[in-house]
Amino acid sequence: MRIAFLKSIVLFALVGVFSSCSEDLEDLVTPPEVEGVWELQSHSYTIKSTVMKDGETITLSNSGMATDNTLQLTIMKDPDEFLAEGFYLIEAPADLEGTTMKPIFPFENVHKRGTWIMDNEKFIFDYGGIPPIEADIINFSDTQLKVSFTLTVPGDVDGHTSQNTVDGVYTFIKK
Repeated sequence: MRIAFLKSIVLFALVGVFSSCSEDLEDLVTPPEVEGVWELQSHSYTIKSTVMKDGETITLSNSGMATDNTLQLTIMKDPDEFLAEGFYLIEAPADLEGTTMKPIFPFENVHKRGTWIMDNEKFIFDYGGIPPIEADIINFSDTQLKVSFTLTVPGDVDGHTSQNTVDGVYTFIKK
């Protein structure tokens, strides 16, 4: 009986030691530093465009990778601002009624400047004037930032209501 009692005391003491040590270890872990210059390594995307024409819905879907990346994202603190400079090309191949189209869209300095917030597992980029973009963090280390996002943009194609939904993944490497 006395041995069982002593074992219980030792067990509770060990639990207390390991619990307090794990809390101390959490204080020692430092998160990666977001501030700096990040170069776009890759950008994959899927675009779904829907147009309502004469009561009929026409849908185009395409996906691919951006090319000719020169985009750099500079993230600053105090104040929490970002500046995006450079460009990339997106080829958006799509089939419509048996015809394959391969338009190429240049994206140059489209992201520009704004403020950012890192909230739990998200980056929130606010460009001012348009709704903020929430990007889910897939991977964040001292050398890599990988985020995914969904962006829905209403539009108009030759007087017909349209909606474009872009699902993308950006991978940045710290310079």
